[in-house]
Amino acid sequence: MKTKKIPLLFYLFLLLIGVSSCYTPQEIVKLNPLSTKTSWLSGRAFLKDSVNGIIISTAFSRLERPYLVFDFEITNQSNLPYLVDPSEFYYIAQTDSAGCLNDTIITNALDPEDKVLDVEKEMSRNVARQKNGTIIGIAATGVAVATGVAAATTDDEGKQNRRALNSLGSAIIADAALSGASNAEINNYDLQYQLDQWEKSVLRKTTLNSGFTIRGKVFFPYNSKANFYKIIIPIDKDKMILLYNQHKYSAQRQQQ
Repeated sequence: MKTKKIPLLFYLFLLLIGVSSCYTPQEIVKLNPLSTKTSWLSGRAFLKDSVNGIIISTAFSRLERPYLVFDFEITNQSNLPYLVDPSEFYYIAQTDSAGCLNDTIITNALDPEDKVLDVEKEMSRNVARQKNGTIIGIAATGVAVATGVAAATTDDEGKQNRRALNSLGSAIIADAALSGASNAEINNYDLQYQLDQWEKSVLRKTTLNSGFTIRGKVFFPYNSKANFYKIIIPIDKDKMILLYNQHKYSAQRQQQ
């Protein structure tokens, strides 16, 4: 009985089909304010309200998984300073505008000060990795050169082979260490960019004096089960409530 060999190209074709069918586009998420106190600018709805002379204007920007990103503008028209602390902003997820999904669970916005500290710590660790990689690479290069010279000057063939192998091993270690140092340097540029964004674009903890305005982005953890978000901004002993509904749109191509 003869068996036919299946061409390798056929297996590759099946593998390509399998891989291409593994991933589907993520759905698009939009949040719209449920308030008459809205105005539109460049396709985005801004919700504006005030409590005790603190005026807040906010608009949903995008879903940057795993966070919902909002643009905030806060103006202090009261007679007293107001401490802006995004980590105190929170929401309650709801299934409808009246009933809560978890009415006892609140979800706070991301603390930008913690995030900045995390990036600074990673930058410090990355600099250490870069320096260590450079030192190991230089030392291993020196060993490789010395071993190679020793192998070339000996008359014993066995010793030549062993020293040549040792030289090759040292060269590989040197290359890996220097490559790691180079990657650490590239990663440091990325971390510096992240730090710049968090320092310049994100709403930071600030004492806002009377007559001043501050702007920046606020990050809330995304809740895929929520239909509504009741966002709460503490203002002294009072609070401002901002209600948003959540819409999801499939990114898959519609069948004709």
